[in-house]
Amino acid sequence: ESTEPAFKFTPGHLLYQKRFYGYLSPSVTWCTFDHTGRYLLCNMGVEQTYLYEVSGGCKVIDLPALTGEELPPTDSAGSNSPKYKSRPLDSATKRLKERGNTFFKMKEFDKAVVLYSQCIDRYPDNAILLNNRAIALLKRGWRGDKYAAFRDSSAALQIDPHNTKAHLRQIQSLHEMDFNKIAWTKMNVFIAHHGQPSDPSFDSLKQKIDQALETGLKEPSVMPPSLLDAVDYTSRYAGHCNVKTDIKEANFFGPRQEYIVAGSDDERIFLWHRSSETLRAVYTADSMLVNCVQPHPTQPFLASSGLDSVVKLWSPHDAPIHEGTQPITQLQNLSDIATQNQSLMSDWFPMPFMGLDYSRLASEEEGDHSPAIPPESCEGEPLACYPYRGMTPVS
Repeated sequence: ESTEPAFKFTPGHLLYQKRFYGYLSPSVTWCTFDHTGRYLLCNMGVEQTYLYEVSGGCKVIDLPALTGEELPPTDSAGSNSPKYKSRPLDSATKRLKERGNTFFKMKEFDKAVVLYSQCIDRYPDNAILLNNRAIALLKRGWRGDKYAAFRDSSAALQIDPHNTKAHLRQIQSLHEMDFNKIAWTKMNVFIAHHGQPSDPSFDSLKQKIDQALETGLKEPSVMPPSLLDAVDYTSRYAGHCNVKTDIKEANFFGPRQEYIVAGSDDERIFLWHRSSETLRAVYTADSMLVNCVQPHPTQPFLASSGLDSVVKLWSPHDAPIHEGTQPITQLQNLSDIATQNQSLMSDWFPMPFMGLDYSRLASEEEGDHSPAIPPESCEGEPLACYPYRGMTPVS
């Protein structure tokens, strides 16, 4: 009998990270298959929630083994190769992209990431959108964002090898992940094939890489041989906080499992749109934290539990709540909540007898239950792409 697993799954950036997060190391607190058995969803402590493709998923990139020559294949980037021409965006997607650009200029990078992700969900072969999200991820700087930016810029270059900004973002991602030797080689390969770009940001990045090499900054360690065949994630869901308990769940939700739900340390249930990876709703569901979230197999119910002494069963509603029932509170400042949770994961310090009843991160806003993303953002999509207006306990 073999003792080796058939498959191994892990977020690629965790394999070469020089140090983990403060006093805690990432660990999987929950995993579950979707109804087809093709996808595996895993919630990671001190990290994000990840979706893996069981059969056919991409292998983790062994970044420490790269030389820089492989990123991207230079043979396809010659002067005689065809120029990339993207499909024209529809009017709704153009508006999303413009709003993303506006938020980026306002330095609200999480909102920019959300809007670019919605665009990419519709146009996954658009190099410009991938490149825009890459720089927004680098600016946002959440856990795993640098590696996600590297993946986006690499995907953009597979589509359009001539995209100068995508080359720059890929090099910048490598530099910020401390792969400065690879970044330096990649930069020189790019200059040899494309010439020196007249871009001040390129010169600034080159200077930073040179300084890092001069100071002898330690490169990340080589990937463990036992994980060279590990499968990297397909999608990533961020915004919740998973540090205080080691049993936090994440599950598929919706009639077509088009949503992802997870518990969080901040008393809330988080709901993401599965294909676009965007946070769509946050609901207050416990007085301290939410550990378990389980959808009903046939009915539109969601069970949740945390440190309260009761298990709660929630039902969607579009009509006004009947008198005597208490609706679950949907909070609208999603970006602020998600950003605060990322800070909480970074700042959390495990001390004996530490109380769990820390101050609330955001006020519970009653009354306005309009979608977090305005309706025009999903023009052309079925209404089912929106989360329910509210939820209420089943009597």
